[in-house]
Amino acid sequence: MPLSAEDFQELLEQLKAHPEWQEALRRLLWAESLAELTNLLRLLIESTQRVHEVAHRFVEAQQQTDLLLTRLTDAVIRLAEAQARGEERVVRLEEAIARLVETQTRLEERVDRLEEAVARLIEAQTRTEERLARLEERVDRLEEAVARLIEAQTRTEERLARLEERVDRLEEAVARLIEAQTRTEERVSRLEEAVARLIETQARLEEQVAILIQTQEQILRRLEHLEGIKREFEAYKAMFGATLEEEAEAMVRWVLEQKGYRPIGPGYPLTLPVYEEGEKGEVDVVIPLQTPDQRIVWAIVEAKARQSPRAIQAWANRIRSEGFRKRLAEAGVSGPYLAYAYGIRVDPACERIAEAMGIGLVTGRGERVPPAEEIAAAS
Repeated sequence: MPLSAEDFQELLEQLKAHPEWQEALRRLLWAESLAELTNLLRLLIESTQRVHEVAHRFVEAQQQTDLLLTRLTDAVIRLAEAQARGEERVVRLEEAIARLVETQTRLEERVDRLEEAVARLIEAQTRTEERLARLEERVDRLEEAVARLIEAQTRTEERLARLEERVDRLEEAVARLIEAQTRTEERVSRLEEAVARLIETQARLEEQVAILIQTQEQILRRLEHLEGIKREFEAYKAMFGATLEEEAEAMVRWVLEQKGYRPIGPGYPLTLPVYEEGEKGEVDVVIPLQTPDQRIVWAIVEAKARQSPRAIQAWANRIRSEGFRKRLAEAGVSGPYLAYAYGIRVDPACERIAEAMGIGLVTGRGERVPPAEEIAAAS
């Protein structure tokens, strides 16, 4: 499994934290090579020391050439032997150095790989620093958000305090409601008793309602009969009213023609605009006339089957009213006016009231009282 940058960084941190691991690693890396090299160096040192000793003795022997020639010869022989052994050791040392060179080469390759790993670690460290910078920015934003959350928490606690107060008030209200519920249950008990009594009363009422329904059916049958009578009466009334107005128009026209007036148009009923509550909006007969001296006047007739003094007085007051005459003018009847009251039957006092009020009175037999004067148009 290849060694990643993060693993190598973690390994370095662990080695820094544990010096004993560093020593163990060094022993592991250099154990074989250093041990062999140490042995070779030790042998070389020993050989060198012996060479120095031999050389020293050789110098002494040289000084004592004559005396020590024999011993020198022996020493040379021993030196030659030692030299042979030294050469053998040098050969072994060269072999050890060759192995050491190979080990060094492998170590250099491992160092190259370590350098590459370190380069990757540096790049990773750069990215890590960038991430740390971004994390610091995020932490700053988080700190601001936390500050806002703290403020919101403060407001929430205040709201909770207010809610607790409201809950206390609600609990008090619930207690009052429980008391009211108790009173309500007592009232319900009383109401149930009252309902029981009402049920009994309802049974009696249902019996009475059945009787009333029968009575109502009888009343409805009678009402239907009365409606038929009413319709017949309304039809008769409409026919009689139209006949009454036609009779009044014909009789007043004949009376005025006898006096030299000339009708310049047919008589007709007139509907007036109503501006105030209680005003009467109809005139039974209106006849446009030309006087003997060629003026235009209007005969205004109030027709009733039976005329009474009160009706004549009301009609006279109405025709003399300024507002009524303005309404006549608005309807195209501009005046002046000859006011008549027509009746199939008139009470005895009607003639006296008509004379006093200055209006004419006509019956089916002709003119009983002539108008005292023309009534002027509204100003």
